[in-house]
Amino acid sequence: MQLLINGGISPRGSIDISAAKNSVLPILACCTMCKGTVVLHNIAPFGDILNMLSLLKDLGAKAEWDNGIATIDCSGINKWVVNASYANRIRASICLLGPLSTYGETIEIALPGGCNIGARPVDIHIAGMQKLGFDVEQGENLVCIPKSPKSNTIKLSMPSVGATQNLMMAACGIKGTTTILNAACEPEVQDLADFINLMGGNITGAGTPNIVIDGGVQLHGGQYTPIGDRIVAGTYLLTSALGLGGDVTTVGVNPMYCQATLKILQDMGCKIGVGKDWVRVQSDGRLQGIGHIKTRPFPGLATDMQAQLVVVLSLAKGKSIVYENMFENRFGHVSQLNKMGADITIKDNSLIINGVGKLAPQQLQATDLRCGAAMVVAGLAVDGLSTVDNVHFIDRGYFGIENDLKKLGLNVIRSE
Repeated sequence: MQLLINGGISPRGSIDISAAKNSVLPILACCTMCKGTVVLHNIAPFGDILNMLSLLKDLGAKAEWDNGIATIDCSGINKWVVNASYANRIRASICLLGPLSTYGETIEIALPGGCNIGARPVDIHIAGMQKLGFDVEQGENLVCIPKSPKSNTIKLSMPSVGATQNLMMAACGIKGTTTILNAACEPEVQDLADFINLMGGNITGAGTPNIVIDGGVQLHGGQYTPIGDRIVAGTYLLTSALGLGGDVTTVGVNPMYCQATLKILQDMGCKIGVGKDWVRVQSDGRLQGIGHIKTRPFPGLATDMQAQLVVVLSLAKGKSIVYENMFENRFGHVSQLNKMGADITIKDNSLIINGVGKLAPQQLQATDLRCGAAMVVAGLAVDGLSTVDNVHFIDRGYFGIENDLKKLGLNVIRSE
């Protein structure tokens, strides 16, 4: 499967953004705690989401997607093992550690897969679960035994999004008050807390470093619309910053969730407009390089935006340096961009980028999800035909990316 990209066109138009993959996945995991049917709206059938629905069905749940709506009924769950055939497909399988622990059973989860972007240890998850009174053993699989579950105060060694979400869900099933210190502040954490509260839970402080969970309440079913995907929105907004001019609007994402990316684009010379749930980015030509940029936990620049932003910087005037502080193996896009004529040097955890102003069409390879998105953005920047292989990586986080880009007047075709 390939994407064929005829680039060099100035993008103009508007795109509606579906629910964030990184919000939907933990919310789907949390549905296992809900007594009653949960209906989720504005859900695109990302590969990861369909895999999670299949995983829930393997555990005994009813889980279906149809026309943007996911319907989940976990009353039939009767299995406590997440096997490798599912875990190897999807990193978010680890999100089931917390919610399945509320059943009072010994659970076993194969170590998760996902993109090969560096080490993603689960030690913070394990340490937190141990503080909540679970015995957790790590071998080929994680085995979690409910020895003596109890509420507690947990200070995370780093603000891990996945660990924060797992511990929030586990604590919901334990009577008493649990406090998570140094918690992740990402919008997806707050979204999960909002879902839990709507289903009858009691979580305060989500979106701050200190989260308080009053547990021991049975969650019920209901309807919910997760937040829009800030990474997908950011990727499409960057197409306005490729030196071709552009006027792109995304609808369905809170601009505050994109603030780090928008600040960079504004400093580079783009014009930014925002509303309650929309963002507009306009540019009229080649942009200026930005100096030093670092990926950081929210509200800093998301690591998931790094590769796409590097494409923009490789075309801008002057020198830029990007520091990747979240993952040690997230530079798969660099060799592909240099093949197109970019001037990027890897030094330790940083990229030194000398803007070249113009790239050449190439046959490109996606090595992971965000590298694949970056290759699409790069192909849009150049005159002529570029191809992107390994489209399955892109499909994990962008549903029908070619159809979205056509809404901006761009020429992208999927080919077998």
